[in-house]
Amino acid sequence: VGFILCAVIFGLAIFFGGWTYYNRELQVVRASQPIFLYIISAGTLLMGASIIPLSIGADDITCMAFPWLLAVGFSLTFSAL
Repeated sequence: VGFILCAVIFGLAIFFGGWTYYNRELQVVRASQPIFLYIISAGTLLMGASIIPLSIGADDITCMAFPWLLAVGFSLTFSAL
């Protein structure tokens, strides 16, 4: 279940990043400043990537990777807001 949700999050983050790039000339997208929309997509992608270490198992690397991915993704997402 975790990998499926991770794939959905990856797909949506990449889709909305592509949508932002494709529609970057629209007034509403220019007003939202596309660079910040890209940062939000990247942060969401990193937060979604934090699901992977939880699904793999418990060893030292995965236990350290989960909080780092989650914290960096959260910081990126909310710093762009």
